[in-house]
Amino acid sequence: MTTLPASSKTCVMCDLPVFQRGSKDYRWIADLAVSTAILASREQFYRGYTLLVLNQHATELFQLEPNIREQFMEDANRLAQALDKTFKPLKMNYCLLGNVLPHLHWHLIPRRETDPDPKWPVWGFPFPETQVSEDEFRQMAKDIRANL
Repeated sequence: MTTLPASSKTCVMCDLPVFQRGSKDYRWIADLAVSTAILASREQFYRGYTLLVLNQHATELFQLEPNIREQFMEDANRLAQALDKTFKPLKMNYCLLGNVLPHLHWHLIPRRETDPDPKWPVWGFPFPETQVSEDEFRQMAKDIRANL
């Protein structure tokens, strides 16, 4: 498996404190088995939009040892269940891209009937940046943690 040290200057996610275990950022939700869950900063037009970031550097699922890959998938499943209980969406969207930030991370996006176009990916059209206060982020994170 190809990995880089956690302090690698080639990976934004490895370097930013918000994505590291033990983060106490106001968007931090939880440290799970092999990943860290945080609320997305600018995408809260989709209330509960969450990132689940792998705690080791890898860019492809096939680079992971099977047990790490299984734990990462289970972390995503566990977080999705908590988001479902918290936000009661019509559908949960899961996205694992890495084109912009090449570090394994899930986008978990609760979708609602009231979304502009709930049957299309959220990136299919521009959506407004929604301002959320630090206190609102903390409360959302606390509510999600209560359902983990």
